[in-house]
Amino acid sequence: MKTIILNSNAEAIVDELLEDISRSSQLLKHEKESQFARRTFIRTFFSFLDAYGRIIRSDIMDSDLKNKLDSSWHTVLQEMVPEPEKNGTIKFRESRHPFQNLFAATLRAWAISKGMTQDAITKEIFGVNGWNQFQNAILLRHSLTHPKVGKSLKVTTDQTRMCVDAFIWCRDIHQKLSGVSFDQKKWCPLVNT
Repeated sequence: MKTIILNSNAEAIVDELLEDISRSSQLLKHEKESQFARRTFIRTFFSFLDAYGRIIRSDIMDSDLKNKLDSSWHTVLQEMVPEPEKNGTIKFRESRHPFQNLFAATLRAWAISKGMTQDAITKEIFGVNGWNQFQNAILLRHSLTHPKVGKSLKVTTDQTRMCVDAFIWCRDIHQKLSGVSFDQKKWCPLVNT
């Protein structure tokens, strides 16, 4: 059975985005009070998660892991979905789901495909404080991506720490589900700040 193993293209993307996180972390270490450094770290973190989620979904759908999921999961995890046009033909469009919903579904599908029960998933993945911090980090990311007022662009020290903790939670979930650990320094050099 295939475990989430990155192909060379996916590995290159992950490595490049982890390098971005490392560099934005270094910037933030040297400029702790810089709003630019804080926003850059958060944007980089979510860029990585967007790409990583897509890689996980693709890997599940391209492997025997998809056979452990019922067909409703296949629909959610597909990148392209069929859509009927006015003349009755079918065209494919990119599947669109809110980031949080899709990321949570990706993790749940991955966990199911790895043999975890729903109770274990709820307790070990979504029942921990990291999931709450992750959800709050998403709200912060939304306020930075779609600012309504100037104060939406301000990131506090506590909010930055929350994003680092959410990133650590993501790393821990990755290790739990894949059995593979990434280089600690790559995953989050800010762990000790």
